[in-house]
Amino acid sequence: MFGLFKETFKVIEEAIVQISEPLLGPKASNKRRAVELHKQAVVLSNAGRREEALGLNTEAVPLLRTLAPGHAGFTRILARTLANIGVDSWALGRRGDAVRMYIESAQLLRVLVKTDPEATSHLDKALVRLGFALKEVGRLDEAICTYEELVQLRCGHILGERDVPKPSENLCAALDALCATLKAAGRSKDSLRTHEEVVKVRGQLAANDPAAVKKLAFAVTDYGVALNREGQAEEAVRHGEESVRLLRKLAEAESDPALTGYLAVALHDLAAHLKAAGRDEEALKVSQEALDIRRERVKTCPGPTAIVDLATSLHNLSGHLRAVHRKADAIPAIQEAVDLRRSLAEKDPKVEPVLASSLYFLSQYLAEAQRHDDALRAHGESVQLRRKLAAQDLQTSNLILFSVSLKTHGKMFKQAGRYADALDANGEAVALLSTLSEADPENIQVVQELAGSLKQLAVMLSVAG
Repeated sequence: MFGLFKETFKVIEEAIVQISEPLLGPKASNKRRAVELHKQAVVLSNAGRREEALGLNTEAVPLLRTLAPGHAGFTRILARTLANIGVDSWALGRRGDAVRMYIESAQLLRVLVKTDPEATSHLDKALVRLGFALKEVGRLDEAICTYEELVQLRCGHILGERDVPKPSENLCAALDALCATLKAAGRSKDSLRTHEEVVKVRGQLAANDPAAVKKLAFAVTDYGVALNREGQAEEAVRHGEESVRLLRKLAEAESDPALTGYLAVALHDLAAHLKAAGRDEEALKVSQEALDIRRERVKTCPGPTAIVDLATSLHNLSGHLRAVHRKADAIPAIQEAVDLRRSLAEKDPKVEPVLASSLYFLSQYLAEAQRHDDALRAHGESVQLRRKLAAQDLQTSNLILFSVSLKTHGKMFKQAGRYADALDANGEAVALLSTLSEADPENIQVVQELAGSLKQLAVMLSVAG
């Protein structure tokens, strides 16, 4: 294989020499060398030999810096070489170096595009790389600025084209990236406005291309979820209903089983929006339809994914049943979800967190039905899963979930008259939260959970005498 690369290098070198010598003048030697290094580095990088590629590109950069001023072609090569250094550095785990290279590459192209519109596509790619890298390393404000610039570029505004931009998939992709980054930065209202713009552009695309309707439906679904998250439940319902309408029409027109799966997701989201709007009976009806679709899908497309989805629908349906005071019906639904998730967890431990969640809800429904022994057994299994998950991954969030599980278990022991067990469970929760609080006294959630556990422990001690 390496022999093939050597032959490739030889061909590249010979071609560059033949082309460059009659054209490049006094600096032909440096120009030839810079281009040779750049080309050879590309071949090495594509072969996975990134350290060697970095060495060649690093050698090429100073040569290209002297050649680039006033020369659009070499400016593009310099920008591309810096970007390639960034790509190889990123792959080798040197993310700081990669970001620096991406920043310089983009800046070169920003300047170049003002006099050379043909460089626009290069700037576009540079901004995509830079935005992604900045977001990944946590520099969210800079990533947002980069994606905003990308949106403007794809609208044509940077080039001075002030007419209404033509809708395009590329523009949607830039808006999606901006939306996700705004959300990650906690700028939920700005993210929501960007979501709305995505829906608008996708609607324009779908008006002229029936094949674009599916992506419009997905965008409307996502927008509804974002609206609900911001407390705009009725608006979320309106968009959820539109998404369901679009996907139902597509599912009826096409024989693609995936479309019914997407319809079930949209129905699930719509049920959540209806519940948030206080429309519990409607939410139950929609949730039941999602369950029916997924139950049928298990029959026609059996497999772990279909079972995971069915378990999710059963879990959700149980909550909707409880909301309309059909508590007796909620228990069989959540029990079936537990049974499915338990069987899945035996082969895939990644299912254990949602199994623990279903067990918790099963225990609460059983307790409401005065089946305290069954409730304690179900919750005891949930506690053991939370203990296992916390031991496997000592993230604060996992430890908090475990402590909350212990506190709930203590309360359930108390309700069953088992005060010694209640004290043990709550005492363990207090000890765990105290340790977390000492390690991170600024964590408000830990402080609040510790205060609640201490209060509950004090009550139990007073009752126990």
